[in-house]
Amino acid sequence: MSAGSPPHAWRAFDGVRGILCLVVAAFHLKPRLAPGGPLTLEVFCVLSGFVIAHALWSDADRVGRMPTIAYASRRAARVLPALLVTLVAFTLAAAAGWATPAWGQVERDAWVAATFRANLTRAAGLDYPLLFGHTWSVALEVQFYALLPLVLGACRLVSTRPLVAAATTALLGLASLAMRHAPWAVADIAWAYNAPASRLAAPMIGAALALVRFEPGMRARLDGWWGHPRVLTLTTVLLGASFCVPWRRLGLLMPALTVALLASVPLLVAAMPERSRDAGMADRLLRHPWSLWMGDVSYPFFLWHYPLFGALFFAGWTWPWVAFIGLPTSLALAALVHHLVEWPAREWARRVTRRPSPTP
Repeated sequence: MSAGSPPHAWRAFDGVRGILCLVVAAFHLKPRLAPGGPLTLEVFCVLSGFVIAHALWSDADRVGRMPTIAYASRRAARVLPALLVTLVAFTLAAAAGWATPAWGQVERDAWVAATFRANLTRAAGLDYPLLFGHTWSVALEVQFYALLPLVLGACRLVSTRPLVAAATTALLGLASLAMRHAPWAVADIAWAYNAPASRLAAPMIGAALALVRFEPGMRARLDGWWGHPRVLTLTTVLLGASFCVPWRRLGLLMPALTVALLASVPLLVAAMPERSRDAGMADRLLRHPWSLWMGDVSYPFFLWHYPLFGALFFAGWTWPWVAFIGLPTSLALAALVHHLVEWPAREWARRVTRRPSPTP
């Protein structure tokens, strides 16, 4: 493949996802455990933009056109099954009488989450969805999934050179950053933090990074500059430390998000190579079997932990008990959903679209 290492070789990315998910869970459990937890989404979105753009451009090169139907099928199989299982489970629990008034209007909130509008309601200053409030980030991802093939398809009408598409996605990312730091955004933190216009910067920058790597000369330069294990260790430590700082309380949340976005670029480039010796502390952490397993179940775990924690908190449980009961329960449910729902759906999409399965 012209872009270097195939996606199945980037196992460190799964480790990144797994660790980020644990940081988010700690933040939702008790904000003081990870006061910089909101920064994790920037790192994840850069990673997601990179992986999705790489796969989409590779398929477009292979078939000679933008594979819209196959792409949509794979994205739907990736996002919808695990999400719908979670929404249906808590909606049925509410209908069975397990809900309290503190849960809010579960049916309405489930519909908002299922139609990927949670970030729009939050950006408008509305207080719902409540139990499924975390799905605002899923909505942002899906909106990026819908926008990216349109952008890349338009770029390919002009030129099939990846640098043209890279420049376009980078400019869109910079425009989103400009909106994030505009005066009206600073005055409206709900809009700046949730609106697609200000939060699509990270996945667009990640997409630009993926497209640049299709140029052999640029790929060699990136790997030469940032492929050293020390870069991976440095960026991992920097981002890890940033998760421990209460940026919002300091009034620096939006600048911190941008710094996390920029630090994610060398992190991902440095995490790509497969290493056998002198890997460094960060590389060993990201490729540790437990980190990789957590990355594999990160999406269903993310979907389950927030409403489960919320239900326990609404029932009057203190955070140590929520951690003691909620964390292992969320992990167990995530593992079940991953093996019984998520992975079969993804395999079905691969068979339908005739895309090779990645190496386990």
